[in-house]
Amino acid sequence: MAEQSGASASQASSWEPPPPLAALFLIKFDVKVGYTIAWKQSLAGVPLEGVVEYKSLPSGLHNVKHDLVYFVHERWAGVSAFRNAEAEQGERGARFIAVGALVRLGDGRLGRAWEHAGPLTDLAARLVADTGEVRPLEEYWDAHRASGDGDGEVSKEPDSPFTVARRRNRALSSVTLGASGVLQQTLPEHHPAYSILGFLDTFGPLAFALHRMALLRRRILIVTPPPVKAPCEYVYDLSILSSLPHSLSYTPPSEALTRLRPLFNLGIHDIPYLTTLSKPLSNGSSSDAHSEPGYNGFIACTTDEILAMKPELYDVLVELPRPSRSLRTAGPGRKPRNKGAGAQRWPVMRLSGSGDEMKATQRDLRRYRSLRRALSPLTKMESERQSVDMQDEDSEETHLLFNSVHERFDDEGEEELQHRQDEEKVTEKPTWSELAYSSFMWWASAGEREEGLKTEDDQDAALLGNLPDLVRREVERRRYRDDSDDEDTAHHGGERRAEIEMAIIAYFHRLTRTLFEGAEMALQPEVRRAPSQVVAQDEDDDDDDDDEDTVRFESDDLRRCGLDVWSDRDRRFIVAFADLWFGRAVEVRGAGIECCGMRIC
Repeated sequence: MAEQSGASASQASSWEPPPPLAALFLIKFDVKVGYTIAWKQSLAGVPLEGVVEYKSLPSGLHNVKHDLVYFVHERWAGVSAFRNAEAEQGERGARFIAVGALVRLGDGRLGRAWEHAGPLTDLAARLVADTGEVRPLEEYWDAHRASGDGDGEVSKEPDSPFTVARRRNRALSSVTLGASGVLQQTLPEHHPAYSILGFLDTFGPLAFALHRMALLRRRILIVTPPPVKAPCEYVYDLSILSSLPHSLSYTPPSEALTRLRPLFNLGIHDIPYLTTLSKPLSNGSSSDAHSEPGYNGFIACTTDEILAMKPELYDVLVELPRPSRSLRTAGPGRKPRNKGAGAQRWPVMRLSGSGDEMKATQRDLRRYRSLRRALSPLTKMESERQSVDMQDEDSEETHLLFNSVHERFDDEGEEELQHRQDEEKVTEKPTWSELAYSSFMWWASAGEREEGLKTEDDQDAALLGNLPDLVRREVERRRYRDDSDDEDTAHHGGERRAEIEMAIIAYFHRLTRTLFEGAEMALQPEVRRAPSQVVAQDEDDDDDDDDEDTVRFESDDLRRCGLDVWSDRDRRFIVAFADLWFGRAVEVRGAGIECCGMRIC
């Protein structure tokens, strides 16, 4: 069965070749003029000069040994492999090169440019020793160049991992089942979706707050130190996680709203373009020739901190911490003990207007811990494995996920306590009203769990779907592979298993569907099951038309949407969400304590 599965993966890979190249180029550092294009080939009309030098080589990249950079420019998607090697004193002791490519942006968020990541990385490793030996570049260009001119295309349908998997499955004459009897989901080896677990590990409970900002289609800018491979992949992840699932019956007011536009790596040379995106949204016009009508939201990353000093260019600023070489993580929730200033920190999220720091809600924290428990068998296994077989600590390409925890805890209870303390640092404190209400309900129910929290627990458990079963099967598969000391039978034909990553994407899509379906129910009084009501029904008959369209959200409505009934930020979120997606005005009446019909807190 393993051989059959491997054959099917290889068969799927050969069905669809990498996307044809619109350009291929080599960039090197010159001590006199800086970064220059040393070699290039492109289709007619594809811009290279003054573009790819800056897109391919973010600021600060000279401090790392190697990196992989994703970017977009107009109608093209790009990928660049960077290498840093020692050189003669005349070259200031270092030689910097990058081998990059452009493909038409006609197939999803990145034009499947990542399918060239492996070969470009190999080419960069070969050419860093001798940039004059360009024959490998010429051969690769001849083998993969596109036909026709350089006119790019704009993707109509997001190229999510599910879309890739469906194409793979359609390529097979018969569906091959694994030993467990389930369809084996695989993705190409360098697919950005493999960073989903790293995304959760990096953001923790903040992943849900970031997901909500993405659903509002805000302009989100991630400021990060190099390397940028992981942040670029997180850009892709957030765009996928916040896209509208195909199972959603809701029809958006604009096709452009179905996904958050990923711009990947940006630099100071992109400031003029970002300025055009800072103009107010409109329903029928576009602020840029390549913008989508009525929609200026994006998700991008940058190493240029000067962009963070221009709040007019973004709505949400996310500052990633500088990764520590001695304190590493091992999956969602595997934070090491926080000792001193060198310990790993969570990202910081700020709103551009007020500069206020955004934190996760208490509901986010409970939901994240539920997800972390489901993933814990896998993350613990990886932590133990890499504690024995250590990777190079000085590798700048080391991913934030599945790295060794150098400092082990003697007691699992102590470790869990440390996880909880770390997670609470990026979570809103419980409000006094929430504490008072919880205390009262605990007293009134003789210590039983409050009914609303039980409902939330059931809702969060439903979001997991079959993820716990998938995790258990993956752990068993890896243990069998380790015991047999055999090659990974699921890694053939340049593809790898992706069941866990697919399940996490499905998790967030269920969360999105919960939000939309809960909002639709509250906005339609004739079908809602919660006590939400049209405000105009409680008002005098002489109220204006705007009041008649205002809908009141009660605490049960917020809970049904998957939101925190006590969080003021979640209340503001649902107001903006209803306005963006439904064009409705909302008045929110969250949870509280009432006595004799009067709210006291």
